[in-house]
Amino acid sequence: MNTMFNDAKEAGYVKENPFETYNRGVYKQGKRDYLEISDCDRIHKLLLTDIPERLRLVGIYYLFMCYTGFRFQDATKFFNYDSHVIDNERIVFETQKSDTEVNIKIHKRLRTVLDYIKNHSLSISNK
Repeated sequence: MNTMFNDAKEAGYVKENPFETYNRGVYKQGKRDYLEISDCDRIHKLLLTDIPERLRLVGIYYLFMCYTGFRFQDATKFFNYDSHVIDNERIVFETQKSDTEVNIKIHKRLRTVLDYIKNHSLSISNK
């Protein structure tokens, strides 16, 4: 709103900006929390317990996104095991948003979730 009033004042629509003297405070960067590999291990361990299959599937895809760096939409809608896994050792994939080709070596952690994804597709939205 401040920007809008400044533009309106500059264009001559208003004489003053009521926000010019308003103290908006000082922005302070919050503490960021990051997911560690040990957190992924705990999630993976949870997925091996007796939980509903739908929850397991969502957890597997979450780990898949963690291990590949894929965005939600790429991982859930555009990833196709048969056309994106090459020689069972690499994932070659063109991302939807940036149209960038990624080439990822399938490492041990990724292999465990990829084997599950091969036979279980996920069809959900991010809403």
